[in-house]
Amino acid sequence: MQQTETINASTPVSISVNNLTNVLCNGNATGAINISVSGGVNPYSYVWSNGFTGSNNTGLAAGIYTVTVNDAVGCSATLVDSIAEPTPLSVITSPSSTVCSGQPYFMAPVYSGGATLTVMFGLMVLPLHQ
Repeated sequence: MQQTETINASTPVSISVNNLTNVLCNGNATGAINISVSGGVNPYSYVWSNGFTGSNNTGLAAGIYTVTVNDAVGCSATLVDSIAEPTPLSVITSPSSTVCSGQPYFMAPVYSGGATLTVMFGLMVLPLHQ
């Protein structure tokens, strides 16, 4: 007597990044990684390096993030990706000329960094009273 067994093998679990959003301003936590999973057997469970347990990890600071996805039968896949941030904004001001009491004082900012900066301001220098 011959016995036949059928084994259904699923395709491997695969993770892909749908959308990656880098941090908008240096030092903030506005990054996000949104993933999708294919293959394996539903349902999936997600474990991120920051403790998150879903497919759309938001509020991320700059850094490296790892997600491991497990399917219903214990097969898994791991993805490592990183969130970047712009360089810090640095503004240096210096007087455009000699400053006299009671006269307008204008500064021309010089900046560097990963943001667009528009600045327009003036100060009135007042005399010091003793």
